[in-house]
Amino acid sequence: IVDALPEPKPAYPTVSTVLRVMVKKKFIGYNTYGKVHEYYPLIKKEDYFKAKLKGMLTSFFENSWQGFATFFSNTDMSVEELEAIKAEIDKEIKKQNP
Repeated sequence: IVDALPEPKPAYPTVSTVLRVMVKKKFIGYNTYGKVHEYYPLIKKEDYFKAKLKGMLTSFFENSWQGFATFFSNTDMSVEELEAIKAEIDKEIKKQNP
């Protein structure tokens, strides 16, 4: 894993610690072949991000999607970026209200 990371590469013990924590939290699992560990995901990336987003929504926006969306109007996002977000929201509204 260390060899696959970009420069500056973290120390081997650092990577080992991060992997151990991820195993403990059940984000990843591993198979052992002699002294070699083969790691694999236990949760889907989408599920992880949904859980993190929900936590952020609760912690920073008082569990308000409206507050979360309003946050973007106070950033340096371009009009094009805001329009792209609006288009995604409009698509979701159409899916829910056919």
